[in-house]
Amino acid sequence: ILLFVVGIMLILVEIIIIPGFGVAGVTGIVFAVAGLTLSLVDNNFFDFTFTAPLDIMYSLLRVFLVLGLGLALAVIFGGSLFNTRFAQKIVLTDTQENVQAYVTDTRSLNALVGKTAFAQTVLRPSGVVTVNGETYDAITDGAFLNKGQTATVIEVRGNYLVVR
Repeated sequence: ILLFVVGIMLILVEIIIIPGFGVAGVTGIVFAVAGLTLSLVDNNFFDFTFTAPLDIMYSLLRVFLVLGLGLALAVIFGGSLFNTRFAQKIVLTDTQENVQAYVTDTRSLNALVGKTAFAQTVLRPSGVVTVNGETYDAITDGAFLNKGQTATVIEVRGNYLVVR
């Protein structure tokens, strides 16, 4: 049991503290398997003098069969786990297509050039303005604007307005 506990602790150290997969992880796996195997062998106080090697092999085979069966079940049913109601609540399943990434529609912003903008925040030189009831990020062409002042949209740069 002590070998198993030390093995699990080494695996946790490998996962949490040490990046990658190295000596601690492999040693932890070997210790965990050895601990499980020796827990199935009939012995008293770690006295293996009367234990036949065939009993140890059967115990090791049982451990590997259970681990293999668990791995096979995880592969078979692992994909359907994400379709459960619980998983749908905690797993993000939406995707974003490459053509949608980092694309801004500047045509609607270009229509705002020449319109009057109302400063919703202080623009020193950037802030938030309202044009036709819609809120936009904005930057001034140099002068500071106080909250509530009006300005004119003079151009569009990327996804924000330039006001004067």
